Order: sequence, then structure tokens, then C-alpha cells
Amino acid sequence: MKPPYKQSTAGYTLIELIVIMVIVAVLASIAAPGWLGFLNRQRLNVAQSEAVSALREAQANAKRQRRTWVACFQDNGTVVRWAVSPRVNDTWNCSLAGNWQNLTGSDANKIAIDTAKSFSAPTFSAAGSASAGYYSVEFNDKGWAARSWSDNSKDLGKITFSIRNEGGTSRRCVFVATLLGSVRTDSNSNCNN
Repeated sequence: MKPPYKQSTAGYTLIELIVIMVIVAVLASIAAPGWLGFLNRQRLNVAQSEAVSALREAQANAKRQRRTWVACFQDNGTVVRWAVSPRVNDTWNCSLAGNWQNLTGSDANKIAIDTAKSFSAPTFSAAGSASAGYYSVEFNDKGWAARSWSDNSKDLGKITFSIRNEGGTSRRCVFVATLLGSVRTDSNSNCNN
């Protein structure tokens, strides 16, 4: 005679699976904002690092070639771009710069220049000034930053990055602080100065 059929007890019930899915959903909703904040801070750090690299590249080229070089930054409303170019003549401005590159590569559309907290030395015509969406720092043939203000207490230029279309306070900034072209960085509320 055959033993009676035994029902298998292995596996999970539908209620157990639903409880596990609810727990996972709650944990994900708690972790998601923190993860997005982390990603945004990383994007800002990369933007700041690339801006410093562009400024140092312009300064090094100016010293090496013994001519004026300019680091230009532009937020065209969609992406932030940068270019490093020699200044050809007195009428040259950032709009004439070639070889524009997106800041932070594929994340360039997520970064914005905070126009209220950025400025550049007004050394160019209107087409190359901050009013046209360009921010620039010029380095002379000795690698010194151009100064056009008589107030020596101000930095020569500052560019502040924030996350596009976000009202958060996360910011990264880059200052050109002295005539010798020293570059310093800061973050968040320290970018308000």
C-alpha cells in the first residue's frame, strides 16, 4: 500500500511575499533621497575639479607660450561648457573660443552656473562678458591673472556651480584669488562671499 500524499511545506506564501515587498519599498524610499544627494554632491565635486583643471591649463599654457590665455565657462541654459584658448587680439572674447567641452561629460546638463554667486573680471567686450553667459579668467604671459579692479580685497574671479533646477543649497565654487593666479575652492555657504 502507498503512503498518503504529503503536501509540500517549502516556499513562501503570497502574504509573506507582499510583506517583504512592502519592507523593501519602505527601505528604498528612505534611502533614495540620500543616494540622490550623494550623486549630486559627486557631480558638483567633478565640476569643481574640472574647472580648476581648466584654469590651471590656461595658466600653464600662458607661461609656456609666453602669451595671454583665457579659461572660459558658459552655461547656455542646457549644459555648462568650458574652453581654454589663447587671446588673439584686443577684440577677442569667449564667444570666439574654440574647442568647447562639456563640463562633467554626460552630466553637463545636471550642473548649472549659479549666476548670482559667480563673477569674472570684466576684461572683455560685452559679447564675452558674464552678461552674455560667459565667465572667464585671463592669464598673461607670466601666468598672472588679469586684474581690472582697483579694489585689491576682491577675488579676481569666482565661478559657482549648483545642481540645475534644484532649490538646494549644495554648491561648489572656484576662486582665482591673487594676481599670481592662485586658485582655491570652497563649498556651500562659503561660496556666498
